[in-house]
Amino acid sequence: MALFCLRQHSGPAQKAYMQLTGPDPFKATKDEAWDQILKKNPDEDESEVRASYLNEIKKIEKDARNSYAAPILDVLKPSDFHWMTIIDGCFFLQLALHILGGAQLLDYPEKHAYFGLNIEEKANARRIQAMFFVGNQIPCVVISALMKQPFFQDIIDRGIEEGIWKQPPSDLPRMVLYLLIVHPELEARGMISSPSFFSRFTGHKNEVPHCRENPLDLLHAWHCLVQGPRNDTLDSETDDALDIEAGVEDFDKNYKFPSATELKQKGIGLTKAKEGIREIHFGKNYLFFPSLYIPPFTFDKDTEPILQYLQSYEIQQKIGNQKHEVNAYILFMADLIQTHQDVNILESKGIIQVKKREQKERLPRMLSKLASSEGIVFTQNLRLTRAAIEDYSPLPRHLVSLALLFGLIQTVFTILQYFAPRGSN
Repeated sequence: MALFCLRQHSGPAQKAYMQLTGPDPFKATKDEAWDQILKKNPDEDESEVRASYLNEIKKIEKDARNSYAAPILDVLKPSDFHWMTIIDGCFFLQLALHILGGAQLLDYPEKHAYFGLNIEEKANARRIQAMFFVGNQIPCVVISALMKQPFFQDIIDRGIEEGIWKQPPSDLPRMVLYLLIVHPELEARGMISSPSFFSRFTGHKNEVPHCRENPLDLLHAWHCLVQGPRNDTLDSETDDALDIEAGVEDFDKNYKFPSATELKQKGIGLTKAKEGIREIHFGKNYLFFPSLYIPPFTFDKDTEPILQYLQSYEIQQKIGNQKHEVNAYILFMADLIQTHQDVNILESKGIIQVKKREQKERLPRMLSKLASSEGIVFTQNLRLTRAAIEDYSPLPRHLVSLALLFGLIQTVFTILQYFAPRGSN
């Protein structure tokens, strides 16, 4: 049977439900992945390997079961739950390590259909999309438990020796896989210390930047990473005032953000923010000129489906439309990017990375399509940002010129002061 997990977070009581969907189309591949683990432990009897995995899963069984709503578990015997978790989890981990560069470490035949050495990038893209699909999530406590086993520890150690494990620079899906699977193992070995952007991973508590609670699964972790640091001041402001507004959805879709081209014409700059979408704000840049701060956005073949998964994920949270931050961000970006020219402006500022030319032309259409979903409204932060832009009045040109002149004079005097000979004491 195929096990699919659909998370639902409702306040502090985080629940989910599973669906048994009939014959598993990947059963043969999953069984082969499990057989590979048994074969790679020659020093242990197969029964000992099975017992080791089973004991580890039993230790976290309560946490794993708490990730799901009770009714569906009533149809599963404890042994069925244990082994379904082990088989699915081991398949998932091998697939993730393969995608992160460890294909040769898994020791499959070179031309293996799933774990071979020359898997096309298109195939890996489809697998990444499947791994982040809302219904295909595996609890993080299961991932942590399975990673303790010798098979996976050996893969990590050999990867360290061969210099394989590298943090993906701009590929967010791979970065999340790295953060949840490889990074804690490197940290446990003293190989790295977490940069300021990352929280530490300890034991079963897979912590991800900006998550107030430990992420339940891969998609939850990615959602935290995209959100960025929580703005507690903004969160504490009057959400009730927003809740009582009538027709808020129609209002937001009719009262749009200016496009990137319109912002440029209005004299408002665009600056790349450092972290997630919660950092979007209107302020002054280092030259004291008005600027809209926007986090970087990479558009490639994985972007559209994964944004759709995050949209679906938020809808399942049952927390109210005005806290659907990724959905609000998509609406914001759809307003900002109306034309190919808008894409070029944002790309020139380093805010958007588009890997192929044809994707530039498709980006405005894709965002418009995603933003057309029913129920999308702006968050409190984006409403305040939009209001600040509307209230902004550009300075007359002669005042701007004076500001530039004074800035230049200040810079020259600073340089002269630095190079001037110092008097003797």
